[in-house]
Amino acid sequence: MSGTHAPLDRGHPYGCGSCPTPSSVPPAPRPRRRPAATSSRSSSPASSAPPSSGTTSSSTAPPRPSSSAACSSPSATVAIGLLPTYATIGIAAPLLLLLCRLVQGFAVGGEWGGAVLMVAEHGKDEHRGFWSSWPQAGVPFGNLLATGVLWLLSVFQSDAAFNAWGWRIPFLLSAVMVLIGLWVRVSLEESPVFAEAKAEIESSDKAHLPILGVLRRYPREVLLAMGMRMAENISYYIFTIVVITYVTTYLGAQKGVVLGALLAGAAMQSVLIPAIGALSDKVGRRPLYLVGAVGVGVWGFVYFGMIDSLSGPQIMLATLVGLFFAR
Repeated sequence: MSGTHAPLDRGHPYGCGSCPTPSSVPPAPRPRRRPAATSSRSSSPASSAPPSSGTTSSSTAPPRPSSSAACSSPSATVAIGLLPTYATIGIAAPLLLLLCRLVQGFAVGGEWGGAVLMVAEHGKDEHRGFWSSWPQAGVPFGNLLATGVLWLLSVFQSDAAFNAWGWRIPFLLSAVMVLIGLWVRVSLEESPVFAEAKAEIESSDKAHLPILGVLRRYPREVLLAMGMRMAENISYYIFTIVVITYVTTYLGAQKGVVLGALLAGAAMQSVLIPAIGALSDKVGRRPLYLVGAVGVGVWGFVYFGMIDSLSGPQIMLATLVGLFFAR
């Protein structure tokens, strides 16, 4: 559950309605092998990246130099579970919460991007979609764990106990990810593609500014990718986070009504994402992404009507179909 935590109900001591989402992001378009003259990695691989080959310490490639990024996100998550409430330290409480959330976001953004590049560069081209899907499959798996913990708390705790101290438990459980992230971080090594590119860059006298080069040469692609990611992220968070506050605050129902559907949706996505990744190796990325984009746009008009019914089967169907298209 690297950098993730359970979405919380109203009554949160910080007054945020529902707790922020798991700190991870949905999958980016297919990564390309970078030309040797412009290759650089500004971020490190996430602990969820499953290497396909050449990633043990017995390799001759130099080990990754830092473990701070791998530990930053779970450390910030643990810190949220230890924060004093507004009643104790006043305005400093939400400010510290915001700081922790920023650390989570920056850390996961770097770790996730590095994870996708790592598996893409280690794997064979014909299986790139499948291997690159595994870092993203860690997102619903983390949601499954977080939502499962929240569901257990809702079963064994009263709302008063949860709002008083129970909400801290999902955050504090992330402490184990600090050790796991550190172990993965020191075990992983750079891919042969990156090592070769690094050696060529170090032997060259030319200035190396990869970010400026990308923005100058590919502005259209950068803006297009940003737009695609925004649409995907917004829909995903509506289906997994906003819906909890919507059901409990605006419909006045118990959160257990929707938590069961979110558990089923996370379990489905844990299997579905690698399967879709493998399918993309056969049919291409574009048609699958198009199906998801059109599907989620249409389903958005149906989704809230089904949620408003407060019918268990309809909420389950609305969630599963929505998450199918959102991923």
